Amino acid sequence: MSISKLGDDEFGKSPSIIVSQRGGFNYSVGITQNFGDGHLFDDVIALLDNATELDSITFNINSRGGNLFSLIALQNAISTTLAEFHMVLLGEASSAAGALFLTNGASSYRIGKNTMLMIHSVQAGSGYGAASEIKLRSDINSSLNERYVESSYSNFLTDAEIHDVVFNNREIYMFDDEIKDRLSARIACQNQEIEELTKGDDFSFDGVSDE
Repeated sequence: MSISKLGDDEFGKSPSIIVSQRGGFNYSVGITQNFGDGHLFDDVIALLDNATELDSITFNINSRGGNLFSLIALQNAISTTLAEFHMVLLGEASSAAGALFLTNGASSYRIGKNTMLMIHSVQAGSGYGAASEIKLRSDINSSLNERYVESSYSNFLTDAEIHDVVFNNREIYMFDDEIKDRLSARIACQNQEIEELTKGDDFSFDGVSDE
């Protein structure tokens, strides 16, 4: 995922939103573009803000990723929506797109055959300016990288893998079978944590399924 802006020609297409009605509204959001400036997801964020508990929103993901703060804004909107949401991996989920697919709290995760997920550290430059300004930006980017990687991939990557991504610029690629196994293990861990916190209250996640 990247902090810097890429060319406008790479980010001209906004996500498609398809709606059908069965009880509440069922929305299908196509995440197939690179993550550009924040306005790319304005319609999706408005949908998340206005959805009700009767609605369902499915994110169909096949993207190379992109701007980190566009992803963060989208995930923050997802975290406050009243609707249930579902994550579907249809093709490639690299960088920010992979982090979107792994967003916590989905009612279900579906993983298509021969799909791929790629994880790497935050990509950012320090730019030009006085040496103190460059160092400050570098320190901020390093702190952001460590904080975001740890929060995004906890219980999905091992501690050693997270360390390698953050400090050794490691890129991690995995395909559908491994994604499913790791995601199932993460959900099991989260279920155990929720059970301990709620002391027997009824909480559940749907299982991970193949496409």
